[in-house]
Amino acid sequence: MIPINAISTDNRVNNAILRKIVKENTGIYTKTLHMNPKFKYVEQFIPSSATGLDISYRSTEYKGATYKVKYLSGCFNPFIIRIK
Repeated sequence: MIPINAISTDNRVNNAILRKIVKENTGIYTKTLHMNPKFKYVEQFIPSSATGLDISYRSTEYKGATYKVKYLSGCFNPFIIRIK
């Protein structure tokens, strides 16, 4: 069970984490990758004709904490979760 306070809700931090994950993992499809400003989840639509990796389940260190892009039960889009 993930505590609700582990979900990162600051859009500036979330965008920085996404940029860092993309920088560390080559091949991620970035043309449609962004944060939903209202609901704070990661949106990424990958067309079937596109080549590239999904952002899901990638993790990175940011300002001393570990964050991971992860799906929560019952959600169709992943959130950025603080792991440590």
